[in-house]
Amino acid sequence: MSSFWESLRLTEGMPRSAAGSVPSIANEQPYVDLAEATDGAPPKPTIRTDAATLFPVYDAATAATSFSSVLTKPSRFDESPTSQDLMADFVDWHTAWQLEYLEKNGTGTPKSLILGGATYAYGSTLTAVMSADRSRVHLVEHLSRFDLMALGKNDQTAIAATESFKNATNGAAVRFNLSPSGDQGSDAVRTDLETQCDTYADGFVTTDSSMTETEVSYFKDGVTLIKATLAEKAMFDLAQIKTQLEDIKKRYTLAYRYSTVPEETKDATTGRYANVIGLDQGVSLKKSYTILVTNEQAILDLNTRIRAMLTDNETKTKGRMSAPALVASVQFLTNMRKSFEVKSLTEEINQQRALIETYVAMQKVVNNTSGSLGTDISSTKVAQDSETLTEISNYSELGETAKRVINMFDAGSPSVEHPLEKNNSWQRPKFDMISDSGDVTLKAYAKRVWDGFGSNLIDQIQLISDDTQMKTSRLNKTEAERNKHSDLATRANGRMLEMIYAVLSAGDV
Repeated sequence: MSSFWESLRLTEGMPRSAAGSVPSIANEQPYVDLAEATDGAPPKPTIRTDAATLFPVYDAATAATSFSSVLTKPSRFDESPTSQDLMADFVDWHTAWQLEYLEKNGTGTPKSLILGGATYAYGSTLTAVMSADRSRVHLVEHLSRFDLMALGKNDQTAIAATESFKNATNGAAVRFNLSPSGDQGSDAVRTDLETQCDTYADGFVTTDSSMTETEVSYFKDGVTLIKATLAEKAMFDLAQIKTQLEDIKKRYTLAYRYSTVPEETKDATTGRYANVIGLDQGVSLKKSYTILVTNEQAILDLNTRIRAMLTDNETKTKGRMSAPALVASVQFLTNMRKSFEVKSLTEEINQQRALIETYVAMQKVVNNTSGSLGTDISSTKVAQDSETLTEISNYSELGETAKRVINMFDAGSPSVEHPLEKNNSWQRPKFDMISDSGDVTLKAYAKRVWDGFGSNLIDQIQLISDDTQMKTSRLNKTEAERNKHSDLATRANGRMLEMIYAVLSAGDV
């Protein structure tokens, strides 16, 4: 029986002469930190001792855990950190030697140092930072944006304090569009972001709407989750955080506006409609509101579950869930969250198409009126309705659909903006088609006047159609992202099975 390191036959600077030792457990498999056993299995302290015997960790924390206590040092180990030759060698050293060199020459807690020069110089020096758990060494210039954002808070704090990261000209923060940079500090950036989160949450209200405090809380709690993650980081992607907050705000704003639309009404005496925003008396709008709020509740629940899973240290360190299973679970939950984002976006697109239908209905009335005038440029006519076969001369002869849309687009009628018109700053074309002087009557106009109003309608229909197409493209992108998360979850599970098979087959050797 020998230690893991002794089984390796590697080059200079790598383990090759560690003294063998025999663990107390006969099966020699102390790589699972089991719960306290009740069936005769060894207790946890024994398993940990055996694991340390089989897989010794050399982190230079003590003389006994220094690589130099059992191996020959690399040839340049005793050279100054400013040496360019040492810097070139350092990146190829085993992590244990890097840790020991940092322990000997570095400063601060955790220790760090600049390699290849006395001071930081972009392109000619490297900055090495010991990880907080002493398990590895971070070379700041070699870390990607993803690497940096995936680090724990302690490691991020140490790296964010280095010139290699915060240099205002070419530091990693500037290159990757992260904060803090220059003279900023992580705490100051975090405080500012927390204030922004509070501002967003304070803007989510129920005033003058049918929204309940419970429904608003789904949006507020979503912001609270974002705010909670700030306390766990020392580096911040400001653009990403802003996008996350804006996404919640957009979903809240749309839902809020759906909940503030007054009921459509009809005067029983005159037949005049007020507050028309669609052809179905607002039924689909109410349905959409319910869908948007329900989806937001689901998104919040899934984000809460993802965060709980990722911040549960026992899940990650005490064998409650393997790494592949954790990855797969998070990916599946993210896939589900994306599905609700898709549903909300789909509902918004459906409402835009319904809005277009009302514009098209008004356009049809205009076309019928213009068409009935033929080439006559001097005659005038009131709005003509395609629902009737006879020529229209007064308001009461119009069909109900025509009455609705004419009231919706009439300049003098009581009206309200559609939530999507307000949300996108779309200006509904208006035309003075109805007279309320005495009995309700229709106003007559020449062909060129009707055609001019029709052109305005066409322009607005095109504007809404273009935006619908953009949202459809965004919907397709979100759907593709959702499918990608599903694929990643499947791969993680596949990886886990491969690992299990590998362990089982190794036991047969």
